[in-house]
Parts: sequence; structure tokens; C-alpha cells
Amino acid sequence: MAMAEPFNNATESRLIKQWMPRKRGETYIACESVDFQWSHSDVRTAIKLWDEGNSLWTMQRLLDRPQDDVLALIFSLAREGKINPRKRGIFYG
Repeated sequence: MAMAEPFNNATESRLIKQWMPRKRGETYIACESVDFQWSHSDVRTAIKLWDEGNSLWTMQRLLDRPQDDVLALIFSLAREGKINPRKRGIFYG
């Protein structure tokens, strides 16, 4: 298998311009410590737990993930319409 060619200056400049529009030191990246990767199985489990009315704290414990990770998943699922809002929100069923 052939090795990939290293970036040339034009490619590197284009990638930096596209993905790093601000100079280093001028940018704050929110939630860098949050793990946004979830297995499909854990996502299905989270949806089930949500639909059952479990609180954020219960979901965190049962999914064995930090609260911020679970909160990010719930936010994503809600935006995608995969879970429905609850009368008492995320903290209560």
C-alpha cells in the first residue's frame, strides 16, 4: 500500500483557512473535554431511558458516562427529533 503524500503548502493553507478561521489564541473551543462519541447501542439505551422518564443523573449512572457527555447526547437527540420534550425537563421524568 502506498504512503499518502504529505501536505503541500497550498493544501495546508486551504485546510487551515477552512477549519481554523481564527488565529491561535483568539479562539475559545467550547466543550473540548466532552466526549461526543457514542455507540449505537448506547444511543438506543439512552433513548429508552429518556422515554421511560429517567433523570439526567439516573441516565449518567446507568450509561456510565459523565453528566456532560449525557447532556450533549440528549441535546443532540432532541435537536434531531429523536426524543420528545418532557413536561418537567431533563431533571425529572
